[in-house]
Amino acid sequence: MVGKARRARELESTLNAYRETATCDKGDFMEYAALRERITRAQKDSSRLVKRQRREAGVETLTALRRGDVVRIGSGKRQGFAVVTVPDDHVDAPRPTVVSDDARAFRLAIADLQSGIDAVGAIKVKKGVDTRNARVRRELAQQIVAARETFDAPSRRKAAPEQDHQQQRVDALRREMAAHPCHSCPDREQHARWAERYHRTLRDRDRLTGEIARATGSISALFDRRCAVLRELGYLDGDGPHTAVTDAGALMKRLYSDNDLVIAECLRTGVWQELHPPALAAAVSTLLYGGRREDETRTPHIPGGPGGVLGRALKDTVRAWSRIDDLQHAHRLPDAPAPQWGIVSAIHAWAQGKNLDVALKDSEIAPGDMVRWCKQVIDVLDQVAQVAPSDVVRTRAQTAIEAMRRGVVAY
Repeated sequence: MVGKARRARELESTLNAYRETATCDKGDFMEYAALRERITRAQKDSSRLVKRQRREAGVETLTALRRGDVVRIGSGKRQGFAVVTVPDDHVDAPRPTVVSDDARAFRLAIADLQSGIDAVGAIKVKKGVDTRNARVRRELAQQIVAARETFDAPSRRKAAPEQDHQQQRVDALRREMAAHPCHSCPDREQHARWAERYHRTLRDRDRLTGEIARATGSISALFDRRCAVLRELGYLDGDGPHTAVTDAGALMKRLYSDNDLVIAECLRTGVWQELHPPALAAAVSTLLYGGRREDETRTPHIPGGPGGVLGRALKDTVRAWSRIDDLQHAHRLPDAPAPQWGIVSAIHAWAQGKNLDVALKDSEIAPGDMVRWCKQVIDVLDQVAQVAPSDVVRTRAQTAIEAMRRGVVAY
């Protein structure tokens, strides 16, 4: 957005320069140029309207055709008379099959109706007639030619009221333009060239500012929803311009992780208070690890068992995550990454001082991946050692770092 805002300011400066260059002694040339611009837009609107009405009329005509109806095609390579052999009442793009008066078979489409089409009469056509047969096509063509004298004259189409209104608008703008003082300026076309550049630049500026407004509106809404979650959890206090960061918020702003809010909650609520260094490292790993899909089907080994100190802390970590995830969902924010226990045992063993082979026993984690996860756990433990509200947790986080930063991990 910063780059777009800078570009918008540059375009604003260019607009001022063009406006000054288009100055006219006869009067306000930008006012005159605006009239010309409105006429151009009105003409384009009129042209689009005519095309839309022509298409709608063409669709209506084609869907109404029945077997045996003879139509007159106004112009193009298919100009002339044709008889319908297979109707088509498709509401969006009807394409009835016809045979022309020169014995050609084709499917009639909206694109063939640029100069209009008229149903002018009918002849006898058998059901299921085979238009692939050249003799059949010649017979149909002869019938068309023989019945030509009985066909109605093409109808003269009247302009739709909407089209008349559009033309009246164009005519009124032209009269207003002709009466403007700048219309008689001898340098009118020279001024007009600068004015055209002005309006092109104005469109670019307006498009850019529109993009900025939409994007910043979206960013602002997202920011407000995030603040609402933080406010409910106690990391922010107050509302609007009176919003303030609480002590808990001051702790959280020093955490850098995809799951920083869950980590902050675990520290603030004492979920990890009883964990010794290896167990603390293992608990932290659950909020960093992104395992493979097949890991989800395995039951992970939890040191001390599910009912032990680490097992209970992991369950409380999941509860903290679940509460935050529910809040984010309620405020239409992305899901918080769910805790995964896939490397709990390996991280616990490594933080206990065991070698890599032992730590990865009964695990399918590659040694290189294990080193990478260890480094990420150490990084978050370092943040915990600085911000945890409990001296015990800070000390144990530092001890866990020292225990893990060895061998290939330290290399």
